[in-house]
Amino acid sequence: MQLEIKPSHKPIKQYYDALAEFEKHGATKETSVRAAFQEILTTYARKKEWSFIAEEGITLANGKPGAVDGAIKDAWGGIIGYWEA
Repeated sequence: MQLEIKPSHKPIKQYYDALAEFEKHGATKETSVRAAFQEILTTYARKKEWSFIAEEGITLANGKPGAVDGAIKDAWGGIIGYWEA
């Protein structure tokens, strides 16, 4: 199943509405607006029966532990993709 994501879809409209609301209050930093984008990722991941995991731990190229803002995983825990803002 391929996802079609259009600007007219409700989650996308809600995202832009949230950004406009944040901007009215002067909140433009990543930490202020990240929840709105995380909601889009969660919504569309569910449509594919995937999961969005916030603050996913990873191993960096140098072997040290790190974290990304989020990861999308399939039903078996396989990584579909990472989100790092």
